[in-house]
Formats: sequence, structure tokens, C-alpha cells
Amino acid sequence: MKNKPRYFRVLVITVPLIMVAPAIAVEVPEGDSMTDSSVYPENTPAYEWHEQDDNDRLPALPKPENLIPLAVSTVGYDNYRYAIDAESIGIGENDGVIRYTVVITSSSGVRNLRYEAIRCENGQYKTYAYAIGNAAFKASATPRWNNITKVGGERYRYVLYDEFYCRDLNTVTTLADILQTLRYPPDINPGDSE
Repeated sequence: MKNKPRYFRVLVITVPLIMVAPAIAVEVPEGDSMTDSSVYPENTPAYEWHEQDDNDRLPALPKPENLIPLAVSTVGYDNYRYAIDAESIGIGENDGVIRYTVVITSSSGVRNLRYEAIRCENGQYKTYAYAIGNAAFKASATPRWNNITKVGGERYRYVLYDEFYCRDLNTVTTLADILQTLRYPPDINPGDSE
């Protein structure tokens, strides 16, 4: 039996070493890992999001001068006007939830108000309270988190989520950013109809 050439033996030993070496040599500096719990606490097994517990405080009814019009284009719901109460917008210090009052006015002039919240991290909303006309807010019987939809009369939430409140999930949104964007929207097509 003939001996195999030396380069073949070197190749047989070298190729497996080359394939294993990167796995051994790569070291992620502390704090740079996408799963580092000091940077991303939600990646720790013990992380559990908690909603602020002061949501039973209902806002005052909005003053007309504090309403910021919101352009929402939705097939079949063009007879409604939407506005956000600038004074009611807040970002939860402990939960990061954006809370606000929306005023939905029908073509006949009937006003429906909702005090709501949006969670940017998962695209959900919750309605804490509602009011009709100039009546005071009434707390929702069983407020719960629901997924934001892109269609129908409740599309305004998707517009708020996608174009104003949660535009860039990689940066922290501030109240000043939200108000600036609501007052001076970027050149966008408001809530493309679906």
C-alpha cells in the first residue's frame, strides 16, 4: 500500500482546526452581547414587565386649544376626525407605556373620547377610560391589552404606533419627540388604507 502524500495528511489535520478555531477564539466583550442582561434586562430569565399601577387616575377632559389633529385615512371611516390631547400624553417612568387621550369626532359632531395606552415593544394597546361629548371619563370595566390592528375605525392606533409613538424602536422616545412629530408630521402618507 502506498503512502498518501504529505500535503494530504496536513490537509486532513488543518481543515478541522480551521473550522473549530473561530468558535474558540471569538470572545464577546462584556456589555456587547445582544443577550447581556445588563443591557437587555428582558433577556434574563427573571425579567417580567410590570405595568404602572397608577392608571386609575383619569385625565381631565381636553381643552380645544390642546388638541392636535391626527390624519388617519381609512376606507369607510372618512367621516371621522381624530385629535390627540397634547396635555394628556405621557410616557410611563417605570413601564415605558405611552398614555394619551384621543378625541374621535363624527361628521354629525358627536365626540367620543378614549384614554388609552400603547406599548411599543409589542404593538398592543389598552383603553383605560372613555367619555362621550363633555361627560367625565368613566373607567373601562375590564381594561386589557389587545393587539393593534391596521384596519377599520380603530386604525388611528396603528397610525399613532407606527408613525408617531414608536417610529424607531432602537431609540428611546421622549415626550418632546412625540409632541414635535404630532405637531409637525414628517412627509408621510397618513395611515395608508388597507
